[in-house]
Amino acid sequence: MATEEIMVYNRAPLSVMTLNCRGLNIPERHSHLLRILRQKHISIAMLQETHFWENAAPKLRSAHHPLHYCNNHPTARRAGVAILLAADLDFQELDRLADDQGRFLFLKGR
Repeated sequence: MATEEIMVYNRAPLSVMTLNCRGLNIPERHSHLLRILRQKHISIAMLQETHFWENAAPKLRSAHHPLHYCNNHPTARRAGVAILLAADLDFQELDRLADDQGRFLFLKGR
């Protein structure tokens, strides 16, 4: 007898936000961003122009958005993208494609 995998879907509305941040290096800016995402119940936030250094990106994680994917420019504080996923999303990363200049980041998952 074969076993079947039963998939359960959360029927809560999925809300997606895209935002040009124009730099998130100031701590007040990224705490303000996380507060807005929590208040608006954003499930997926796609951020552009984060302007982080490659190895010095601040942690944009919070209790409400624990999954954080980031791609930054390797030598300058320019470009940069990030994707934040809410805690109630059951996301499993399958593949990732990122530009070496920090211009884009593609996630494949379920």
